[in-house]
Amino acid sequence: MDAGSDVTIEVSFMDGNTQSHVMTPAVDWSGPVTFTHSYHNGGIFDVQASFTNAEGTYIRIHTVTVLVGVKSITCELPEFALYHPPATADLQFIGQALPTEPTLTINWGEKQSRDTVKPLALNTSYSHTFGDTGILHVVATISNFMGTMTCNKTINIVEKLVAPHFQNKFPKAAVGQPFEVSFCLHRGPSFDQCNLTFDFGNGDPVTKIQRAGIGQDGCDRQLVTYNDKISKTITVTAKTLMEEVSNTTTVDIIDGFLDSDIQVTGPPDVVFG
Repeated sequence: MDAGSDVTIEVSFMDGNTQSHVMTPAVDWSGPVTFTHSYHNGGIFDVQASFTNAEGTYIRIHTVTVLVGVKSITCELPEFALYHPPATADLQFIGQALPTEPTLTINWGEKQSRDTVKPLALNTSYSHTFGDTGILHVVATISNFMGTMTCNKTINIVEKLVAPHFQNKFPKAAVGQPFEVSFCLHRGPSFDQCNLTFDFGNGDPVTKIQRAGIGQDGCDRQLVTYNDKISKTITVTAKTLMEEVSNTTTVDIIDGFLDSDIQVTGPPDVVFG
C-alpha cells in the first residue's frame, strides 16, 4: 500500500489462523507491515489480506505453497510382541506435518514379506500380524522429491508361555536320595528367550537356568535331595521379557531304600519223594 491512514489490516493464512494490524489513529501510512506465520502442514494456501478504513475495504490474495520434507519424521515399533499365536504389532510414524506427496513402503521382515506401498498417515497405527516367532528386521521408507527417510526397527516375536505343569517320575521323594523334578511347558520359548527358577521348598537358594525344553510339552529336569521328612512345596517360574508363569506341586518325603538294603531269604531246598 502506498498511502492511507487509520487502516486496519486483517490477514487470513487459510489454515484457521489470522493476524491483524491496526494503524495509530491520524497517522499516515509510513511503510510495509510484516506478518510472520508458521504452517504446520504442507499444501497450497491462498492467503487473504484485507485493508479497511473509512473509505472501504480492499482485498488482496497471495498464493503460498508450503512444501514439507520427510527428514523430521520418526517411527516407533515395540521391541517385543507376544506370539500366542499369532502376534500383532503396530508401527507408527510420528511427526507434526505431513510431507508433501510422500511415498511409503514397508517390509515386515518375514520370509514371505515383500515391500508394500501404503498411504502415509502420521500418528496412526499400521498393524501387522506375524505368523511365527523370531527376531525380525522391519524396514519402512518414506520419500518425496525433497528426500528419503528410512526407518529400521527390530522386533522380537516371543512365544507365549502356555500350560506350565510337572511330570515327575515319582509322586514322593526319598529322604537323603536325589529326587528328579521335571517341569514342562505346553508351549514357550527356549534358551536365552526364557529363564526358569526352581524353588525346591527346602530353604536353599533358588536354582536359575535357561529353559532347554523345546517343542510341545518340552521339559526341564533338576535334582534335589531332601534331608528331612517334612513335605515340600516346589515352585517353578518361567519368565520371558513379555510375561511370567508359575506352578507348584507338593511332594511328600518318605524313607527310601537302596539296592543294598534288600535281602531275600527263603526255606532250604525242598525235596519231593
